[in-house]
Amino acid sequence: MGHWAIDVGHSDPFMRHLAIDVGHPDPFMGHWAIDVGHSDTFMGHWAIDVGHSDPFMGHWAIDVGHSDPFMGHWAIAVAHSDPFMGHWGIDVGSFAKTWKAS
Repeated sequence: MGHWAIDVGHSDPFMRHLAIDVGHPDPFMGHWAIDVGHSDTFMGHWAIDVGHSDPFMGHWAIDVGHSDPFMGHWAIAVAHSDPFMGHWGIDVGSFAKTWKAS
């Protein structure tokens, strides 16, 4: 369930990546590198995730243009932390319960 190199166009039944994963270890649902254009059935990303760490449902970096069926994002979320259902960073154009950072 972990990647530590370059996977291109692979289909992972748990994470469902359909594009490029670079150097990330993903024990169950954590990424620590670059995912491009992947489709994740649990989190529902369809764009670019850079350097994020998402143990189960938390992000700590940059998500661009993703659509998350659980949280309902359809725009840009930057440096947010969303353990399960909360955000503590910057969300732009999201359709979810959001607490913006001061």
